[in-house]
Formats: sequence, structure tokens, C-alpha cells
Amino acid sequence: MAAIGKIGNRDAFYIGSGREFVSYVDGPLHLGVNDLSRSAYTGEPVNKRSIYWKDNTGYFDADVYIYRK
Repeated sequence: MAAIGKIGNRDAFYIGSGREFVSYVDGPLHLGVNDLSRSAYTGEPVNKRSIYWKDNTGYFDADVYIYRK
């Protein structure tokens, strides 16, 4: 399982836990969890024996801070 993000129409990127980054592009920020053991970069399965959550229940928390110059 991996936390992933996407800004606007750009490609998805890996977040992980405790990730901090500065974006130089604008657009809506989408956060999610990739529970299919697929690459956040290519979308291909990581391996043939991928593990995933069948029920997709639960939640995740995210803190987003926006600083402007």
C-alpha cells in the first residue's frame, strides 16, 4: 500500500509517510491510497503476487499546509 498524490493533470507521485515537498505547479491536489501494489509512476503491478485490501474500508488523515510568498 502506498500514499500517492497528483496535482492538476500531472502524473501521480509517491508520497509515503511524512513526506514534505514544494510544488512549483498549480492545480487541484488529489491525495489517495494505492492499495493494488502498483507503481505510482507507471501503474504497472509491482509483482504478480500483488497484495491488496478487498474491502477498502477505513480512512487516512492528511495535513496540508499552504504557504504563499
